[in-house]
Amino acid sequence: ESMRDGECLVYTPVVAAETEYRAQWEAWPMPAHYSVEPLVLNLARLNALRAKKTEPDSPWETDMFYLPSPIFDRERPYYLRLAAVCQQSSGFVFAAEPSPPELSGHQSLADAICSSIERHGFLPETIFVKGAEEATALTPLANALGFTIRRRKQLKAIQMLKKDMMMQVVRGGGGRRGRRN
Repeated sequence: ESMRDGECLVYTPVVAAETEYRAQWEAWPMPAHYSVEPLVLNLARLNALRAKKTEPDSPWETDMFYLPSPIFDRERPYYLRLAAVCQQSSGFVFAAEPSPPELSGHQSLADAICSSIERHGFLPETIFVKGAEEATALTPLANALGFTIRRRKQLKAIQMLKKDMMMQVVRGGGGRRGRRN
């Protein structure tokens, strides 16, 4: 057995030998705690959004997801990440913006939220996110603009968008193609 109460059996190579290991009981390692990278908030953009005449809106959902289609516009291929913002009740897609690989996911979500408010003129009372990291990262933006961030295990509007986009990728794009004679 390699586990017992609060400990695990750890095998460490013996320095002088190539194939010899020393077995020793040690406490379970504590997982590393990763801090959430802070958002870069553009003060001029926030002031413009606060000054904008926005209509109050019902809750929104926001999340990031990958599309399973590689992009080859750089030295190395990568998968496209989308920062999505949807109205929870109707499923209306306010934004589904591509996110460059060098931009953090949280920053992409914050930018997509701001773009959604700018383009559509609505300010949600609440935005739902899946994880604690997203909630922590987006809280400064929520505080600056006057909405709340809440966690929810399932984001149904985002799931529907993701499903629709995956079907588009599988089908190879948009609508019907003309017949060749």
